[in-house]
Amino acid sequence: MNETRPNTLQTRFNLASLNKIFTATAILQLVANGRISLENTLGDLLADSTPRTLHAVKIKYLLSHTSGIAPSGDSLVSMPGARFSYSNAGYGILGAVLRRVSGESYEDYLAEHVFRPAGMKWTGRHVLARPVDYLAMGYVPTVGDSGVVMSANPLLHTIPGNSIGGLYSNAEDLRAFALALTGGRLLSLNTVDTMRSPKPELGATEYGYGVLLWRGAGVWGHSGDLPGTNADLEIIPSAAVISIVLANRTDVNNPIRRRIAHLWGAKTR
Repeated sequence: MNETRPNTLQTRFNLASLNKIFTATAILQLVANGRISLENTLGDLLADSTPRTLHAVKIKYLLSHTSGIAPSGDSLVSMPGARFSYSNAGYGILGAVLRRVSGESYEDYLAEHVFRPAGMKWTGRHVLARPVDYLAMGYVPTVGDSGVVMSANPLLHTIPGNSIGGLYSNAEDLRAFALALTGGRLLSLNTVDTMRSPKPELGATEYGYGVLLWRGAGVWGHSGDLPGTNADLEIIPSAAVISIVLANRTDVNNPIRRRIAHLWGAKTR
């Protein structure tokens, strides 16, 4: 029988794809420090471990989901830089770039260069061998003899988080991250503006660099969705509001985040 625990501000939820914004922040730090360029290609950075067909893919294409990389991660389905197509494979490759250029693992780099300066104490991979307090169990609907019931999905805890998604965090840490990012403590404010601006020249009219822009005018952030978890971080500049919605179920966040935006006078989808 699963133990029921109250939800608190410290309760850690699986972020799914929300932590792509962490990945983008890390890559843009490397750009800001002159260690790589947005114009660098995979041929420049990962020639020895990347299929030749992907050598022309640039960092800016990976960040904006315009790389044209197939879901398999080993071929192209469209011309790089031509159109938006959400790509987990592309963000997996960004993780490889981060490891190669920094010489650190994804988790170690984020811990030192993103989480520590932002004051995030609860965020990272969940390791089964380590007992962790305040961990939310994900639930998914299943059909049984008595109808639809909610069943625990412990598989969420067995998937190691990486540059694609799946890290764990809580409301306190996500707020700290948003404040650090918008306050210029992780990236310069000019770089943050670049991050949260659409890239129509690449076909990404509603996505920046690791940032969703289709929620509404001026609203930016990222979301995540896996069986048994929903996660949303949205920054609403017009109202100086940080909206964070975390759930241990799937497909429940949209009405909540819309209500939050409505309360603060933001038009969101």
